[in-house]
Amino acid sequence: MIKNYLTLPFKSVGHLFMLIFLMGSGAYKSVGQDYVDTFEVVWRTVDETYFDSTFGGVDWKDLHDRYQPLIAEAENDEVFYRLVNEKLFELNTSHLGVVPPDEKEQIAPVLASSRGIGVDAKLLSGEAIITSVNPDSPGALAGLRPGFVIQRVDGKTIEQIAEEREMELTPPFNDRNRRSMITDDIRGLVYGTAGTIVSMSYLDEQGTLKETTIERVKRGERGERIKLGETLPLIYVEFDAKRLDSNIGYLRFNAFLPPVDERFLEVLEEMSDMDGLIIDLRGNPDGAFVIRRAIAEHLIEELTFFWSYKGRDGDRDVFLDPAERVYGGPLVVLVDVGSWSSSEEFAGGMQAIGRAVVIGERTLGKVLVQGEMELPNGAVLIYPTEQKRTAEGVVLEGRGVIPDLEITLERTLLSQGIDSQLEAAITYLENQKMR
Repeated sequence: MIKNYLTLPFKSVGHLFMLIFLMGSGAYKSVGQDYVDTFEVVWRTVDETYFDSTFGGVDWKDLHDRYQPLIAEAENDEVFYRLVNEKLFELNTSHLGVVPPDEKEQIAPVLASSRGIGVDAKLLSGEAIITSVNPDSPGALAGLRPGFVIQRVDGKTIEQIAEEREMELTPPFNDRNRRSMITDDIRGLVYGTAGTIVSMSYLDEQGTLKETTIERVKRGERGERIKLGETLPLIYVEFDAKRLDSNIGYLRFNAFLPPVDERFLEVLEEMSDMDGLIIDLRGNPDGAFVIRRAIAEHLIEELTFFWSYKGRDGDRDVFLDPAERVYGGPLVVLVDVGSWSSSEEFAGGMQAIGRAVVIGERTLGKVLVQGEMELPNGAVLIYPTEQKRTAEGVVLEGRGVIPDLEITLERTLLSQGIDSQLEAAITYLENQKMR
């Protein structure tokens, strides 16, 4: 089961850090005492760095006293990690949890995988629907098409995948996050991190049950793998750009990570005459502050207050300073429940300053600044240090970004090759051009 414990732990390299707490090794300690020592490091770190000194009304000291005896009696690692995360999740806050040492690669199973079949899927109305198939990909050659309904992946039914995820949900506890996590689990199995073959059963456009076995291949020439820090897996960064009809530019990237900022500038230079721009952040979970800021500064024409970060030591404001090359035309940002953290910050921020129209689905609300540290036992603690607020003072954590135009994908339209969210964005920009 792909855990997908947390929000993705990506920040700029300048903000990425790892604190290592060393335990004394001169005297023998019982397993139970090791658990308690690790628990104390986790509790103390959150106690000292959590952005809200009131912990949202939760009695943080009481949580410590209630869970410490249970931690001391933990029978094994599985029980220990369940208990420590159960305690942390009582804050109902994203960017918070402990990832076991042997599951670090599962923090971002899709982004970390360099192999796939050129197929993407999403949970729509309880069904796993194929939403896109890259031309000439193994999935396309196997006959997969948008609108097909996945029934089983590598022997697991979609119902089994959903049931397993229901038992391991992480904050924020809302239905949007639930759907996002189940979708990520399905996508993680399709992409895969081990082996090269994926088996799949599905319903085609006629409702006929079919089965196929497809060899995973490298994910094409549109991306590259990068490494950010010792606590994170290698990440495969994809970037796609093209000119649509009506002279509209279209950009899609799967994370705000290098070299997206460089590619973005290249697109502005190559398509400087475009009459509108669509930035597709659907399924984009996170990234680095320096990258999203650089992109935003290519989209504003004057010094602009963009975000405020609330921490233990007060607030810090972020302003955008226009870049040398700026695109000032109509802008649409596409989002869905797979757009979180950096994507929510970017989309919500551009919406708040009136620079972009947001189209798609309401996002799930995982929008905090985080830190990462390696614990004495090799596990990784991810913890929130600041709360983000838009220029309008709106806290997106738990709330998410509410689109200006809410549009959902529909299986019947996908089967006809129609992406209803993208079509809505194109229609909006065409209307802007006519005006």
